[in-house]
Amino acid sequence: MTVGLLKAAILGAGAGVTHVLVDGFPRSLDNMTSWNNVVGNEIPVCFLLYFKLSEEEMMKRIMARAANSVVKRSDDNEETIKKRLGVFKN
Repeated sequence: MTVGLLKAAILGAGAGVTHVLVDGFPRSLDNMTSWNNVVGNEIPVCFLLYFKLSEEEMMKRIMARAANSVVKRSDDNEETIKKRLGVFKN
């Protein structure tokens, strides 16, 4: 589902769009495998960036984003973020 939505958004970005930054994807090898199966070579992936941060720093950044957001997310709380970080780590 996610890969299909990303593909549609990227292909529908409009004339003249040559590069797209997708934040937070892929999060796993399964995500990348799905990308390759659905998209293949239709949209070339130039490179991936991985920023290595401590969980403490990630928590600090997410909570700062939450505090400064105009639209509040119900899942931007410490308990949920700790669960998301655990899933990501695993």
